[in-house]
Parts: sequence; C-alpha cells; structure tokens
Amino acid sequence: MKATSDRFDERALLTEAENATGLHDWGNDDTFRIGLGVFLDALADVELPPQLDEMVHGHVLMLLTQRLGMVDDATRHPEILDIPVERPLIVLGMPRTGTTILYDLLAQSPDTRSPLAWEASNAWPAPGAQARWESDPRIADVQAQVDGLLSAAPEIGAMLPVGATLPAECNRLMMYHFAGPEFGAHYAVPAHTRWVATERVPGLYRTHRRVLQQLAWKGPRGRWVLKSPIHLYDLEGLLAEYPDASLVWTHRDPVQVFTSLSALIVALRKAMGFTPDRRAVATEVLDAYGALLVRGMASREHPAIDSRILDVPFRDTVSDPVGTVRTVHEHFGFDLTDEHTGLIGQFLRDHPRGNNPQRSEGCGYDPAVFRQRFAAYYDRFGDLI
Repeated sequence: MKATSDRFDERALLTEAENATGLHDWGNDDTFRIGLGVFLDALADVELPPQLDEMVHGHVLMLLTQRLGMVDDATRHPEILDIPVERPLIVLGMPRTGTTILYDLLAQSPDTRSPLAWEASNAWPAPGAQARWESDPRIADVQAQVDGLLSAAPEIGAMLPVGATLPAECNRLMMYHFAGPEFGAHYAVPAHTRWVATERVPGLYRTHRRVLQQLAWKGPRGRWVLKSPIHLYDLEGLLAEYPDASLVWTHRDPVQVFTSLSALIVALRKAMGFTPDRRAVATEVLDAYGALLVRGMASREHPAIDSRILDVPFRDTVSDPVGTVRTVHEHFGFDLTDEHTGLIGQFLRDHPRGNNPQRSEGCGYDPAVFRQRFAAYYDRFGDLI
C-alpha cells in the first residue's frame, strides 16, 4: 500500500521527534532535510508491503530523534566537536569487490577503531566506556534485527557477513543525513536512489564526522578504519572533510560486481516483503552503480585525488588476505603487528567465506556492453581484474 501521507509528512515527523525527546534544537546545519524531503517524496511513489509502513515510519523517527540528541550532546558538551578524526583508512571500492572482507581484516588491528553495526545504528545516547560498550543492550536489539533479516532471506548470510558486533559501512552513518544507498536497497524507492546517484549531497560529510565523534566521545578510540563504496560518488567531498585520509580502491570485473550486487539487493528486497523483479533490479543497479563507477573514475582524473588511492585486486584479498593487509599498511606507513595478524587469522576462522553465489540468471547483463560502457575502467585496471 502507499505510504500513508499524514504519517510521512515532514513537519509532522519533525514535531513527533521533538515531542518524543523534549528537544527542539536541530542545530545550525539543516542540510539533512534535503535528503529527508527526497525520501519522503519518494515514498509517495511506491507501494510498500503492509508491514513496512510502520517500520519505515519508526526508522525515520529514530533517525530524527538521534539527530536531535546529538545536537543536544554537542550543546552541553562542546568538546565533542573537538575530537579529531585523523588519518582515517577508508576502503571504497565498488560493492562485491572484496571491500567487506578487507575492511573486516583491517579493522582487526588493536590500534584502530571502526563503527560497529549496533552503535552505528544507534549513536545516541552515546555508547559508553569499554565495559558498558561491550554489554550495551542495543547489541541484542540490533542482532535480533539481523536474525530476522537472515530468517527472511538466508541467502544473505552466504553473500556477506552480518552481525551486530561486526564493523559497519559508512552507509549507516549516511542514513543520519537521509543519504546513501540503504533507503533504496531496503525500501525500493527509485527516486531516492536516483538522487543519491546524481547529486553531491551538501553537509553529508559533516554529519559523517559528527557521528564518528559521537561514537568516540565515551567509547573506545583509535585511528578510524572505515568503508563504503558510496564514497566514490563524491571523493572530492570526502577528501575535503578528511584531507589526510588513506584510500583503498578494490577491483573486480564489473560483470561479476553487478551480477553479485543485483542478487544481494533482490535478497534484501525479499527480506523486506517485496516481490522483486530480477531484471528490473538489475537495471536499477546498473544505472545507480554504473554512475558510481563513472564518477569515481572521473574524480581520479585529478592527481591530488588519484595519488591518495591504493588499488587492490579482489583476487589478492581472497588468495592472500594477510599479505593484502600488509600491502595496505606498508603503502600508507602503518605498522602491521603480530597481534594484528593473529587476530586476522582468528577472524577468518570465525567467519569462513561462503560460496558468494552470483545468481546470474535473469539479470540480462551482457559482458560486451560492459566492456563498452566502462571502457575507461577496463583500459586502466584490466590487469587487476
């Protein structure tokens, strides 16, 4: 059914969040309302499965109350805004190119810090010190959501590791700005997906930094290790906010990338109650993530951006994960300790890779078309894929 208009009225939602928290100050940066408006307008154009109406309303309200809470925290404790985010290591290759496993392995370093799924989804109230941080009740809440997702679509577990205590993509942080790919992937709102794929979102990386500061305020600290393919839409904005960032771009044949990504989004949509058309999803994915690849390549025409990126083949991450982590560390001047390599081994034993099924049937992708559409990418990185 269509999203109920009065439940998804922007002013009504803002008021509901204010009433729920007793807070009314949205801060000096209201650019989050651009994405909020796009998402709410996009909802009016889709038929939500009945069970999603309440879920989406609750999700939007939660994000708004969290924003109010973070503004209030910074007002009461302005020192939060002085917490540095220095030399972050950011994995930003296309989806399904080994970004997740490489990110997970880089995040095993005891000297680093990554946002975990449970805290990235619930940044306010601020997660506490170590003892509290490891037993926070939000962990169980998020794990229950993960378990529900896997129950509805078990194939997702074979495609990527998911869990409340695993490192989260920056996509989760982007949701506080009502940007990023998660809204489109889960709620099938094409207008929002097109907006993400075509616009450089004002204020997005200010929100991104603010959430990292929120998590570091009372929680563990360390040099941030982060990950999201979506950064390729705006490498200029990413580096404007984090000029000392170290960037890793992972590579794999685009035909395999898009085929695998389409299968993942089909599974996500099924879990949310939709009946997705595989070919329609494939077209949507190619349009949105084709733009991601093209824009990332265009940004690399600038030497100041290109020089900050280390290129890593998917095959290396799979065949020699420790060696790949070592290559990343050596390139950027980070130490790789025996403790880190030991933790990598333990992580790989605890999270064995599945078969990562491609499920190419019905997607309609033609390798020859890919060679033509992404010729610049194949010309430059053909030896890596």
